Amino acid sequence: MKIEVHKKGKIPPADLRLLVIDRETRVAENFSNLKLDGFTVIESSLRQCTFEDVRVRSACFGGGMRQSVFEDCTFSRCKFAFGAVGNARLVRCRFESCRLESLIGTDLELIECAFPGTTIKKGVFHGARPDRFAERSVNEIRDNDFSQADLQGVGFRGGVDLTKQKLPTSDEYLFIRDTCKASEIVKELQSSIVEKDELKRSQMLAGLLDFYCSSGQKMQLLRIAFWGAFERELISRLS
Repeated sequence: MKIEVHKKGKIPPADLRLLVIDRETRVAENFSNLKLDGFTVIESSLRQCTFEDVRVRSACFGGGMRQSVFEDCTFSRCKFAFGAVGNARLVRCRFESCRLESLIGTDLELIECAFPGTTIKKGVFHGARPDRFAERSVNEIRDNDFSQADLQGVGFRGGVDLTKQKLPTSDEYLFIRDTCKASEIVKELQSSIVEKDELKRSQMLAGLLDFYCSSGQKMQLLRIAFWGAFERELISRLS
């Protein structure tokens, strides 16, 4: 199942390296050493499948109207860039030493999955679904282990309960238990900030916390790139 095309310039659609699983059930299959332009799963079920050393430029785990389900699948040393995650449910899946980019989707459900040694770059996990005509109003996101993941530009929206996840605990991450209260504290601290860079950081953080508060995301995990006096004081107040 390995498809290789070596061409320079614009590649005709017929020459793209694509793997599409369309309305199928796959059990205990091995997908290894694939380099794909596109990987799409459409209204299908994958159980106990193994993905090893797979590289995908544009992935979609849930194409079509009905939900695709991945159960007990393992991904190791894979790199997926998502065009659209799609309507997918991942249950007890393990991503080990992977790189997942643009993991952004309003229809993704995630249950008891683990991400040891995996980098998630630009990801958003949604609790509530914005489409009022969808078959479900809430995505199930619980009991996932992000504790050994490298989260870069990752956020949670729509009421995801972060107490039901294992989160990274290193000093560069800041767990916010109440985004509304944290926003108020940040605004209070701004009155005493003199340094321009710190004031700018505080204003950006206040805007972000206001957004989470107004959109129903009470808890949030933030990754702080720079810890100055303002950030240290914020931690003290939050404690």
